[in-house]
Amino acid sequence: KKICVITGTSSGLGKQTAKALLQTGKWHVIGAVRDLDKMQTIAEEEGFDLSSFTAMKCDLASFASVRAFVDDLKAFKIGKPLDRLVCNAAVYQPTLDHAKYTEDNIEQQLQINHLSHFLMTSLLVLRLLPSTLPPS
Repeated sequence: KKICVITGTSSGLGKQTAKALLQTGKWHVIGAVRDLDKMQTIAEEEGFDLSSFTAMKCDLASFASVRAFVDDLKAFKIGKPLDRLVCNAAVYQPTLDHAKYTEDNIEQQLQINHLSHFLMTSLLVLRLLPSTLPPS
């Protein structure tokens, strides 16, 4: 099966994307999520094929967590290529009267919506290339 990582699979578009890919039977979906227990409950409620779905810890409000996720993913894949990366997770907090900051001292929306996805993509790009390049 092809491997697809999706951030933010516990709700919204990420959840629906994971569900659609799993229904094809051609994908193993890795849900990069902040709350593993919540994701497990949602996966069971939504009828995810649990033999083709793996939830892995990734808190985008922490660069250390993103790096740990990439290391865990590498160990999980055991040399298989990563076929797709869907950067979906985001926060939107327009009604806050003050900025919230991450443990990295960066405004929360900026880090979660953009910078952590950029870091993840940068760390994974070389793992994505072999699955997208034509055979030589």
